[in-house]
Amino acid sequence: MANVQVDEVSLEWENPSPMAKTLIRSASLAGIVLCLLALSPHSVLAWGDTAHRIICEIAFKELDSQAKAEVKRLIRLDPVFFTFSGSCIWPDHPRKRSREHFVNLPRSATQLGNDPCPLADKCLVTAIEVDL
Repeated sequence: MANVQVDEVSLEWENPSPMAKTLIRSASLAGIVLCLLALSPHSVLAWGDTAHRIICEIAFKELDSQAKAEVKRLIRLDPVFFTFSGSCIWPDHPRKRSREHFVNLPRSATQLGNDPCPLADKCLVTAIEVDL
């Protein structure tokens, strides 16, 4: 009797119903999509805020005492960030300090002039000058 069931099962797979064909195609497609997603690069998610903070903490620990003191002094001057590791993520979030992330120049500009931020009151150049 077991042989009969095996034969019936094998007959079903040799001539699957339209519904079974659809299910097989859907499962195959889902499997292919999952494999492609698993194998695709995820560079956009490679770092993130947590990893940037960790790297900054490691870098901070590698500084000598004079450099650590200077970093702490600069962070105390910053109105937004209270820790060095917190300040390390700001380039990834330019909207938080957008005026200090760019240098906006007129389209006709060929270089920075006497006014490093001709179209704004603050820009990247003034942020660097303040931090130094």
